Amino acid sequence: MFSKITIGKGQSKYDVIIGEGLCTKANFQKFVTKDQKILLLSDRNIPRKKIATIKKNLKSLGAKVYDYEIPPGEKSKSFNNFEKIHNFLSTNAFLRSDAILACGGGVVGDLAGFVASTYMRGINYIQIPTSLLAQVDSSVGGKTAINLKSGKNLVGAFYNPKGVLIDTEFLESLGAREFKSGLAEIIKHALIDNRNFAKYLLKYSKEILNRDSGHLNKIITRSIKIKAKIVTKDEKEQGIRAFLNFGHTVGHALEHYFGSKLMHGEAVAYGMAYEAKMSLEMLKLKKDDFQLIQELLEKFEFNKQLKVSFNELKPFIKIDKKNTSNLVNLVQLKAIGECKIVAIKNINSLKKFFN
Repeated sequence: MFSKITIGKGQSKYDVIIGEGLCTKANFQKFVTKDQKILLLSDRNIPRKKIATIKKNLKSLGAKVYDYEIPPGEKSKSFNNFEKIHNFLSTNAFLRSDAILACGGGVVGDLAGFVASTYMRGINYIQIPTSLLAQVDSSVGGKTAINLKSGKNLVGAFYNPKGVLIDTEFLESLGAREFKSGLAEIIKHALIDNRNFAKYLLKYSKEILNRDSGHLNKIITRSIKIKAKIVTKDEKEQGIRAFLNFGHTVGHALEHYFGSKLMHGEAVAYGMAYEAKMSLEMLKLKKDDFQLIQELLEKFEFNKQLKVSFNELKPFIKIDKKNTSNLVNLVQLKAIGECKIVAIKNINSLKKFFN
């Protein structure tokens, strides 16, 4: 059994297919043609057995497959790797009719997508996200990017893939922290869109943490539908797409400060805790909604105290991509399922929320 969700408009429309064991010849046939060159970009964390199966199925369709492996981790989203992959494509005479297949987590997908958006001014790419975080977040919506020393994802483009295959088999070998990091983004989707979904996550938190396949498939599909609805309405983040950044202003700051000690989803979870406190005061978020958010984060074990001060996070909050004209633009909750952008003129007014 599989689910299909269509995202985007016009020629940039694409399908996200969700299910178990999707890396098959039949599914690749939708994206691959005979004699097409495919750059299979992955990192060293992906089981070689899975990569071998993907290569075999691509080759059975007559494609010529080039394997390209990068080290795992955010450091791989660099100008250095961006240039190296471009040179590899050029040296091997890739044309606009060829494609990139990204098999990995968010780092692989973001890097592959940005290369695809720029090589020969744009070639096709396909996503096979292998982490829960990538499956429900970075593989959906067409955001591609690489990092600068001063911040994450500061160089990139909006560029939709040809298609996304979300094969839940990859989650079986995912570490506990990586798995929970993805759950944080699912919680975020519930909080910005649907109180009933948030209550479902709370009710079945134990089964979800134990990776019950029925609940897992349900929450992945529901989460992607929420994001799909938003990014289809606002492909270039000119309006409501910014709501997907709930928890991210503080979350990205935490991520910069703690570096590799804090995973992206973990940082977003703690960011949501801080930003929910802000919502309580700034937008008069109802106390029962605030309590539900706290319970959710606690049930999914995002409730430890982080040793960091406002002054340590302030430089990173200042460079958030949502900011405009010296204003810090925070995504806040009026209620679970109802968001608003709040412009903060004086960044120091946020200090009280970090005590």
